[in-house]
Amino acid sequence: MKLKRQKFGRTDHRVSELCLSTSSFSRYASHEESFAILDAFRQAGGNFIQTSGICPGVNLGDGFLGMPEELLGRWLKRHRINRRDIVIATRIALTRPVIGGLATYTELIRQCVGDSSRRIGCGYVDFLIVEWTDGIAPLAESMAAFEAVIGSGEVRHIVPANFGIGRMLECIAATRREPRAIAGVQGDYSLANRLPFEGGMARLSADHGFGVIARSPLAGGYLASRGLSSGLGALRHRGARDRHAAIAAEGIWPALSSIARQHRCSPAQVALSWVLAHRQISSVLISVSTVDQFRELLSATHLQLADEVTARLGRTPVRPPSRVLTLQEQRI
Repeated sequence: MKLKRQKFGRTDHRVSELCLSTSSFSRYASHEESFAILDAFRQAGGNFIQTSGICPGVNLGDGFLGMPEELLGRWLKRHRINRRDIVIATRIALTRPVIGGLATYTELIRQCVGDSSRRIGCGYVDFLIVEWTDGIAPLAESMAAFEAVIGSGEVRHIVPANFGIGRMLECIAATRREPRAIAGVQGDYSLANRLPFEGGMARLSADHGFGVIARSPLAGGYLASRGLSSGLGALRHRGARDRHAAIAAEGIWPALSSIARQHRCSPAQVALSWVLAHRQISSVLISVSTVDQFRELLSATHLQLADEVTARLGRTPVRPPSRVLTLQEQRI
C-alpha cells in the first residue's frame, strides 16, 4: 500500500499525500516507536515530514527542547537517507523583537531555522511553516525577513499557516524579491471545520498556484471516536477550539459512523478520505503515536468513497450536540 505523490504548488517538490508530524515523538511515542513510525511511513512511500521549531517567546506545544527534531535527525542518519529524498517542513511562530528592527528580526528567524536544521542534520529546510501570531505584523517587514532567509539558502519556501484571506493577500502583495517565496498555505480542514477553507482559501490557493497542507483532518481527534466528543460536560475545562471541535463532531457523527459501518472501516478513515478527496489538497498533516494508528490512516488513502457519499458528508449540517453548552460555559 503506497502513498501517492503530487507536485506542491509551483515548487519543484513532489510530496506524499500524507505529511507526518513529529509532534507525538518522545511525548506520546517512545524513541523506539517513533523510529518504527518513521520506518512505516517511509516504506509506504512517505517523503513529507513536519517538525516544530523552538522559537523565543512562543510555545507551540512541542516541548522537550527539540527532542522530536533530534529523533528525526538520528533516524535520517541511521538510514543514510539522501537529503533530496525527503521534504522537511519546520513550523515556527515568532514574536517580532521590539528593539533591533528588521536586521534583528531576520537574525531571529535565521537562528530558529538554523537550530532546527542542526538538530535534524538536514542542512536546510524545504518549507518554513509560519504560524500566525500578532508578532508577525507588520507583514511587509516579516516578508522581507523571510525573503532574506530564502536568499541565504537556509529555507526554500514559506508556507503561511492559520492566515486569513486578508492576511494572505497582504503577504502576496508584500512579496518582492522572491516571487515564489510563498509556496502554499496550511490550515485546519475537516468535516467539522469546513468554512475557512471552502469559504475562500481554496479559491485563493487555486488562483495563485499554491500547494495546500490540510491540518487536523480528524478535528483534533474528535472525528476518530465518539468518546472524545460525547463527554461535553468536561468541555468547560478546555479551550474554545476544543469545545467548538467537539460540538461540531457530535453533529457530524451520526452520518460519519453510518457510512463507516457501510464501508466496514473506521470513522477516522472515512473522515480522512473525505479530506483527501478535495482536489485542492496537496497533502494532509497527520500525527500518530503508534504504528497501528499510522496503518489505519494509511488505509484511508485507498478508501474510495462514491461521489454521492462525499457530497452527502459535505452537505451534512453540523447539528447541535445532545447537550448544548451554557453561556457561562462558553465564556470559560
